[in-house]
Amino acid sequence: RRRRRRIKAEALILDSCYRSVDEAAVGLMRRHLTRMPMLHSWLSLISGGEDGEDLESRLLVRLRRSVQQRAGFDIRDVNPEAACSSCTVPCLFAHAEGDELIPPEHAAELFEQYAGSRRALCSFTGTHNSARPRAFLEQVRAFLVRRLFRTLVSV
Repeated sequence: RRRRRRIKAEALILDSCYRSVDEAAVGLMRRHLTRMPMLHSWLSLISGGEDGEDLESRLLVRLRRSVQQRAGFDIRDVNPEAACSSCTVPCLFAHAEGDELIPPEHAAELFEQYAGSRRALCSFTGTHNSARPRAFLEQVRAFLVRRLFRTLVSV
């Protein structure tokens, strides 16, 4: 198991953030599998589950194992929702209103749970992979200048 390093961040920008990898993956599976019943049947067949075993659970096990083998970490260790209650670094939460991969509610709920008092939530038009609007990029620039300039001056 890899040793975790502590990283001191002065500010965070969380664009299209998710509550947990499991929840994001299950949401994607549900949205796509309900639109493609043949894919659901095929995945059930190749995933090797027994009758009555949940397809989503089997696919999550495979995803988790694949990430562990390829990247060397457990996806369950990446849990923004659990970290929010103790994180106090200034943070800008953002999401695209038409995000088809990570529902905007994830960012809004993480924003509500965030322990830090210096936080902001913004939304913008677009999808998960669309270019970010200039107005949003300006918000990010202003947020970072406020946070980082204050840090540099106080050193």
